[in-house]
Amino acid sequence: MKIVDYYMSPGSPWTYLGHARFADIARRHGAQINVKPVDFGVIFPQSGGLPLPKRAPQRQAYRLMELRRWKEHLGIALVIQPKFFPVDSGPAAACSARRATSTRTRSSGARTASSSWSARWGARSLSRALSK
Repeated sequence: MKIVDYYMSPGSPWTYLGHARFADIARRHGAQINVKPVDFGVIFPQSGGLPLPKRAPQRQAYRLMELRRWKEHLGIALVIQPKFFPVDSGPAAACSARRATSTRTRSSGARTASSSWSARWGARSLSRALSK
């Protein structure tokens, strides 16, 4: 069986936008997904990157424009600016990783992560519900 290491960030809207297509490709090719959650909050300072709130306003605006473009292109519900962002992705990452290693199919970790993203970024976003 083919195994794909899936380095993903549970807090990333980009992971949310690309996850379903990635999972579909893996399924079509009979690949098992080995979920490897990453925390960009730890990676950015070590690699010279800046966390979103510290980026220049122009870069922040461009990010929002690109999120809108991809949301429309893919036809995926996405709350562009959730009320609670950024958030600590650690608990969601740990849950996805535990689920991936505690079940017979590691792909279940990817399904757990998908539920986490839908709650944060999707049409049923907790942020959307709380902002009403």
